[in-house]
Amino acid sequence: MQPWTPRDREGEFDRNWVRVSQEVERCWSDAAIAVELRQLADDIRRESFLAVSRATGHHEFAGYVSDDFELIVRGRPCRVERSISRRIVAFL
Repeated sequence: MQPWTPRDREGEFDRNWVRVSQEVERCWSDAAIAVELRQLADDIRRESFLAVSRATGHHEFAGYVSDDFELIVRGRPCRVERSISRRIVAFL
């Protein structure tokens, strides 16, 4: 048996993130989400990307952060935000 490595944990996180993202995307597409909330989700994603990009100069990292914010915001009406937040924080 191979020793556990941080890369293993990263792979597990990625698989869970993608699974939850697909679940949220299905819910978000099918749900009756108010236009204002859809716009708010877009605004949060854009502003989080811009803030991190300006602060770090790393656009790839900014993309990861904005993806996480989008997943949390969109997950809330789908009732999955707690599990998402817990997984993101646990990985850090």
